[in-house]
Amino acid sequence: MPDVPSTLAQIARPPPMNPNDRDAMIKTIAGEAGSEPPAGQAAVAHVILNRVAAGGYGEGIQGVVQAPAEGRAGQQGYHQFSMWNAPGKGGNRQGGINPNSPDYARIGAIVDQVYNGMIPDPTGGATHYYAPGGMPGGRPPAQWPAGWVQAQPKTKIGNQIFIGGGTGPGQASPPLVTNFQDVGIGSA
Repeated sequence: MPDVPSTLAQIARPPPMNPNDRDAMIKTIAGEAGSEPPAGQAAVAHVILNRVAAGGYGEGIQGVVQAPAEGRAGQQGYHQFSMWNAPGKGGNRQGGINPNSPDYARIGAIVDQVYNGMIPDPTGGATHYYAPGGMPGGRPPAQWPAGWVQAQPKTKIGNQIFIGGGTGPGQASPPLVTNFQDVGIGSA
């Protein structure tokens, strides 16, 4: 008789993350949410994994985080995650994060916990988010389809707003609803 896993964690645990995917996730989270609380960083990790699961955003983790932006912006060198843009295009990848730094280790621990299902998705399946303080007029990105500003569920974590549902480019538009849930700033 074959060995039977003794706990649910042994059954549900995904295979180990590819080191290059893990590094790309850590760098993306550092650039996109490095100043956010741990809950906000975990939420960005979930957005990345939600995009991988939804399809239409790039192939695998590296493909998702480094995918070109939709439309003309992608042709002009912009990426869906602005962290990967050149500095003159709103990116900050040139500063990077040192793999030997405490911040890299801290974000890496969050990535590992999210990937292994130890931190539940607080975003409701969000595939998109924005930080009003970093956007012109505090509005979502102009290239988002009409109706996404009103799309639900919306969850505010730290200084970012996550727009939920496993939809987006290559998927159906989110439904229009008017609820807004503010889960506040988390800490770990």
